[in-house]
Amino acid sequence: MKKQLFVLAKSEWLQTVLMVLFAFYCGSAQEALNLSLVSNVPQEVLCNDIWGYVDEQGTEYAILGTRSDARIYSLEDPTTPRLVSTVPGTQSVWRDFKSFGPYVYGIADQGNDGLTIIDMQNAPDSIAHIQWRPVLLEQDTLRRCHNLYIDEKGLLYLAGCNLGNGGVIILDLNNSPLEPVFLGVEDERYAHDVFARGDFLFTSEIFEGNLAIYDISDPDSVLLVSRIQTSTFFTHNAWPSDDGHYIFTTDERGNSFVDAYDISDPFNPVFLDKYQPVAGQGIIPHNTHFIDDYLVTSWYTEGVLIIDVSDPSNMVRVGQFDTNPQDNNGCWGAYPYLPSG
Repeated sequence: MKKQLFVLAKSEWLQTVLMVLFAFYCGSAQEALNLSLVSNVPQEVLCNDIWGYVDEQGTEYAILGTRSDARIYSLEDPTTPRLVSTVPGTQSVWRDFKSFGPYVYGIADQGNDGLTIIDMQNAPDSIAHIQWRPVLLEQDTLRRCHNLYIDEKGLLYLAGCNLGNGGVIILDLNNSPLEPVFLGVEDERYAHDVFARGDFLFTSEIFEGNLAIYDISDPDSVLLVSRIQTSTFFTHNAWPSDDGHYIFTTDERGNSFVDAYDISDPFNPVFLDKYQPVAGQGIIPHNTHFIDDYLVTSWYTEGVLIIDVSDPSNMVRVGQFDTNPQDNNGCWGAYPYLPSG
């Protein structure tokens, strides 16, 4: 069994941008609904997450995490992705990446990499990186985190780190992207994943099975707004709709669902619906992302699913690509936001 990077293209009838990039384990045969394969790149190591980046010339890149490093692929020709840089790191089951300006920020949840900052300004010819390991919370050196997010204000959120209770550390990238400035922390409980927009922070408290919403209008004094248990009590990630009226969660355990909640009143989240492609077979959702009234969700055994959530109280599957129908290993990450579609 080999591990591969895939580039997939949307079906013409889907009225939204649904090309996706995948980092996952895969086999030789694929099953698809309204998604077609453009290319794949076999990997000799196990992979984990994936993100995208676009340079000033409009060239798109895939940022692929593996157990041992980060691999940067140029998608100038999407039929033949080209490896342009490998950023070494310590051994880790999980890596996560987000981008801000000409930089890509990455973490690993094992080892001592700290925050890896990848400089893409001279890509693809020259790609440099540093590993930032400050002392934070007046405790210890930042060594590892499970996840990160960067919001529209240029604030970086680190979740599940080796500091405190593993909550969310808030940093500012705007004035010094290579030396982020500490702003505050939400450290009540361990946060497995994090998303932020405007004045609200959404954390996935996996071990308590909660989606938590915080007011971060003052990052130095983060306030809990509400907390709700997700459907199978193992909240892995959460991603809101663009208008902020709804949020969608995944629970990373067998026979779990993608949940939909109305958060138009963030003090009173309301459950709307839950979706799983097959019942009673132990399937596991991993991460979901919202784009143009659709969810792009990676599933361990089902590959990637596209779910129409234009009516969040009635979620409907409209696309799927099974990355490995002959095996229980499937997809851990799907990135749908490259401007090419």
